[in-house]
Amino acid sequence: FDYISTAFAAGTRTGVIYENDLDLTKGFNNSYEQSKAESEALVREAAGEIPVAIFRPGIVVGDSQTGVTQSFNVLYWPLKVFARRLVLCIPANPKGVVDIVPIDYVRDAICHIRDGQPADGTTYHITCGPRNIVTLDQLVKIAAQDFGVWTPPYVSPVRTYRLLAPL
Repeated sequence: FDYISTAFAAGTRTGVIYENDLDLTKGFNNSYEQSKAESEALVREAAGEIPVAIFRPGIVVGDSQTGVTQSFNVLYWPLKVFARRLVLCIPANPKGVVDIVPIDYVRDAICHIRDGQPADGTTYHITCGPRNIVTLDQLVKIAAQDFGVWTPPYVSPVRTYRLLAPL
C-alpha cells in the first residue's frame, strides 16, 4: 500500500524533519496538514499487517515541461488573483520557503523508489531539495515580472488577522 502524504505533515515544527518523524502533538497550520499526519499515523499502524510505503511530496504543481495540471489548488488560485492585480498586500514572511515539486518529478520518484525497494513501512520525502529552494519573495518577484504587475508589500500575518478578525 502506497500512501501519498505531504511534506507538511510536520505541521508547525521547524528545523530538520526526518522521514521517520511524525508528531501529532506539535500543532498544524491547517486541517489539511493535520488530516494528512493523522492518516499517516494510521497507515504506520497498519505497516505490521500489510506492506506500506509513505511518500511526502512538497507542493505539487503541473508537469515540469508542459505545465499541464489536473488540479488548480494551492498556488494557482493565489497566482490568478495576483495576475488580476487584486492583491494589495501579502500577509506572509517573504523569507518563507515554498517547496514546489512538479507532478512528473513526484511520479518518477515514486516509481524509482518502488522499483527498487519493498514496501517496508519506510517514509520518503519528495521535495525540491536544498539547491532548489524558492522563497516566497522570489516566487512573488517572478510572478510579478511574468504577469506585468507590481509587487505588493508584505505585512505581518498576525497583524492582518487581528485587523480582519471579528471582535
